[in-house]
Amino acid sequence: MSISFPASALIENIRIPNVLLKAVVLPPQLPSNIWIQFSGVKDSTAAALMTKRIYGETGIPIQAHHQIVEEDWAGTVEHCKRVCEMLGIPLVCEQAHYLGYECRYNDCRHHWLSTKPKPKCQKCKREDAGEIIAEVVNLRGLLMWRKRWPDYGRNRYCTAYLKREVFDKFARRHRAEWGNFPIAVMGERWLESTSRAKIPYLEERRGVKAMWDWHPILHLRRLDAFRLVRDNGLPLHECYRLQGMTDRDMFETDAEKGGGRMSCVCCIFKSAEAVAHDLVLDLPHNQQVTRDLVAIEAETRHYFKQGLGIEAILAGQRKAIVVNAPSSSTPLILRGKKSTADSDQVQLTLF
Repeated sequence: MSISFPASALIENIRIPNVLLKAVVLPPQLPSNIWIQFSGVKDSTAAALMTKRIYGETGIPIQAHHQIVEEDWAGTVEHCKRVCEMLGIPLVCEQAHYLGYECRYNDCRHHWLSTKPKPKCQKCKREDAGEIIAEVVNLRGLLMWRKRWPDYGRNRYCTAYLKREVFDKFARRHRAEWGNFPIAVMGERWLESTSRAKIPYLEERRGVKAMWDWHPILHLRRLDAFRLVRDNGLPLHECYRLQGMTDRDMFETDAEKGGGRMSCVCCIFKSAEAVAHDLVLDLPHNQQVTRDLVAIEAETRHYFKQGLGIEAILAGQRKAIVVNAPSSSTPLILRGKKSTADSDQVQLTLF
C-alpha cells in the first residue's frame, strides 16, 4: 500500500519530487537494518537517495554494499566510495572468490566451484575427492571455468556469482546482528525490461533467510533517476559520457532504450556496436579486457553474441585491437594446467 510520509521521518536536504516520493510503497513495518545494494549506477544512487530521504532520521542503520567486478568501468569502486561518503552512508566493498575443484577419481572427474574449502565431490559423494585446480575472482575467470558466455535468460551466471552470492554470503554471516526485519534496497525499475516490469515492491530474498528485498524506485523513469542524482549534487560516473550520452540524453530525453550502461564493459546486454565502441576506447582497462576476452574465446570456442565473437565484432565495426596474453593483474586461472606457447599469443587450457 502507498503511505504518506510524516515530515519527522524525512531528511529535508535530499530533494525528491513529491509525485515520486508519494508513489513509493513502503515495507509493512519499519526495517531493523537497511543494506543498499550499491553498484554506483544512476539507479542504485537514486535508490540510496530515496532510502535516505525516507529512513534517514529514524535511527535505523543504513549501510551500502558494493560487489567489486573487475570488468566494470575503471574507477567504479572509487566512484561508489565518493557517493556514499557524500550521502553519509557507510560502504562495504567485497569481491567474489571461488575455489574451483575437480574430482580426482577417473570415473567421475566432476568440476564444481565453492566459496570455501569443500573437497567432498558433489556428484560421486566421495570424501576428500576434490583437488583445487583454479581460483575464480572475476568474469573472465568464470568464462574460462564454464567455457561459455552467460545468456540472457536463466543462465545469467555473471550476476549470480559476482554480485548476488557475494552479498548473500556477507548477509548470512551477519544476519543474526540485523534484527527481525532487515531489508536489502534494490535499484531496479519497471521500465527497464519486461522481466523487471513484474518485480513487486517487496519480496523475500532468496539465499538469505528472513531478509527482504525492497525496490523503492520501481516507478521511476530513466530520466527521473538521472535527475535525482543531478538535483542532489551527486556525481555520475564518467562512463555515461564516455559512451556518448549528453546532458540532453540524460536529463531531458524521456527514453529507456539506447544510451550508456554502467555495467561490465563487455556486458551481454549491450549491442555489438556498443561493445565495439566501449572496448576500444583509449582506456588501458577496456583494452586489456578486450585482449583477454579474445584470447578466452579462442580457447573456449564460445562467442559473445550468437556465434559472433569479440574479435569479429571489432572487425565488423572496423576496430583494431592487438591480441596478447591475458593480464597477470586480473587472474583467470591461478592454479591448473596451462598450455605452452611459443609467443605471447595465448592458449589457455582448463585441465
